[in-house]
Amino acid sequence: MGRHNYYNVAVAALSVLGLDMGIDTEAISSTIEKLRVPPHRMQIVHKDSYEVTWIDDSKATNVEATYIGLLGLNEQKSVIPLGGLAKVSNSQESDGFEPLVEPL
Repeated sequence: MGRHNYYNVAVAALSVLGLDMGIDTEAISSTIEKLRVPPHRMQIVHKDSYEVTWIDDSKATNVEATYIGLLGLNEQKSVIPLGGLAKVSNSQESDGFEPLVEPL
């Protein structure tokens, strides 16, 4: 889940091919199919009967990482608990979370 995960895999695969490390495309393809996200990184933890997907992205500890994770939800019905304080805010009138309004 998450476009950024697909981009990461694609860049890694193309790098291996581009560096001509002797690994063929078929081996890369079969390995990619076995990949799973690490815990707490856009990890699906539950899908309920209301078609709501519960996702653990607790490693997204800053606004930018949360933004990328939200973009990866592809407009799915999701429960998104958010909390904490922004590490950096743009001004005294801002809480720093404004970038999250659009993807939410």
